[in-house]
Amino acid sequence: MKGTAARHGRGFTLIELMVVTVLVGVLASLLFPAINRAKARSQSAVCLSNLRQIGTALMLEAAQKEGRIYLYSPGDDDRNSWAAVAAATGANEPDLFYCPAYPPYGFSDNVGWYCSYGIRVDPPEDYLDTMGEERYLAVGRVPEPAGFLLVADTTSSGRQGLRAKQYRHFGAAWDPATVHARHDGRANGLFLDGHVESCDRNRLTAMGINAVYGADTRPGYW
Repeated sequence: MKGTAARHGRGFTLIELMVVTVLVGVLASLLFPAINRAKARSQSAVCLSNLRQIGTALMLEAAQKEGRIYLYSPGDDDRNSWAAVAAATGANEPDLFYCPAYPPYGFSDNVGWYCSYGIRVDPPEDYLDTMGEERYLAVGRVPEPAGFLLVADTTSSGRQGLRAKQYRHFGAAWDPATVHARHDGRANGLFLDGHVESCDRNRLTAMGINAVYGADTRPGYW
């Protein structure tokens, strides 16, 4: 009986502890990638939902402005942008204008409206209306709204001194690119007809969109 009690009362040996530690490490290495993939899928789903709601706000804006959507003016700053206008028009949750998978993740006074999703600012000239220095997209002049990428995941690529953040504008063929395929090689986007897509490289290339795949490694200007 004494021997049995002694055996039951002893602690783990060093070898047993090492085996348990290795097993925990193996389990963690199997679980973490799955958890990260699930998190990434969830972020992409929230991103697409954000874009869908932004589309509703932009259509409301167009209805109030004779079929026009505000794009930009040279006077835009951290307090004013297309996103600020749309938020004031029909979407009073600023966080909707920021992808949850990329800095700054949501609205804050530190970055204001510089670092939101990007709106396309280089459509053909005959799609545009100009009022003073303000540029608007004339919705009714776009012949194929379902193929016109209006708002997309973006990255700053060093513009305006920013890096590794979302950026409020994009151009289809800008170099360096600003559209960012950050959702497992896909860029989420809102099209002018109101539908949203997770666009892979082939889809983006077919639309003439120059995109960043992977991390934004371009340094800031300052």
